[in-house]
Amino acid sequence: AFPAAEEVTLGPLNPAQIQRLIPAGATAAQARLIAGHSRGNPFWPREIWASMTTAPNADPESPAGEAPVPPLARAALSRRLERSLTIAAAEVLAVVAAAGRITVPDALSAMNDLPDAAAAIDDAVLAGVITEAEGRLAPAHPLIGAAAIEAVPATRQAALYRRLAQIAVSPERRAQFTALAARVEGADPDPCVAAMLDAAAEAAHARAAAAAAGKFAAQAADFTPPDDTTALIRRRIRAGELLARASDLG
Repeated sequence: AFPAAEEVTLGPLNPAQIQRLIPAGATAAQARLIAGHSRGNPFWPREIWASMTTAPNADPESPAGEAPVPPLARAALSRRLERSLTIAAAEVLAVVAAAGRITVPDALSAMNDLPDAAAAIDDAVLAGVITEAEGRLAPAHPLIGAAAIEAVPATRQAALYRRLAQIAVSPERRAQFTALAARVEGADPDPCVAAMLDAAAEAAHARAAAAAAGKFAAQAADFTPPDDTTALIRRRIRAGELLARASDLG
């Protein structure tokens, strides 16, 4: 007789395990980003890493950027979205994907130009591209959200992020969306954006979110005009302190 078999349920890979899967030199922050986009699926980390490092203007040293959709997934996701979504539902997906996670009232506020935004949200949920739980909307999978954002022209992306910044209540969300809009537009360093990111870093630090605080602080340094030497030095030192606390020594 065969011995009784033991059933083992495999959970998603954590960022540390993903960091061992991708090439040496990847930072802990990049591993966290890939873990979020792949949801720990072991088939995707190398593909996402390859997309990050070979995309136009890719900066593999910067964990602040979003991970692009791997080519293997892009075509399949694009076909699915084109086939299953109405124009209004695609607009909903773009807003939710840009936000990452958003309450239903905030989503309705961000889409106040749609004739029937509530019905469009229902269509997107029924199509399986976004989920609704406890009054919050999110992409059904991070790669679906990333593909939806990639399909939106840069000018529309920037307008979307600015709209989300306008309705954001927390300094972290407001700074996040403002910085994303500026990056999409290719804006020059901006002291106002840098100050917003400073405030976001301290807000994240106050709630013990070390990784988020370090990310905001590093972005604040990036957005500081190079001729503002005093602010640049202060922000680089602060970014170093917060990144070290997040164990992102690279």
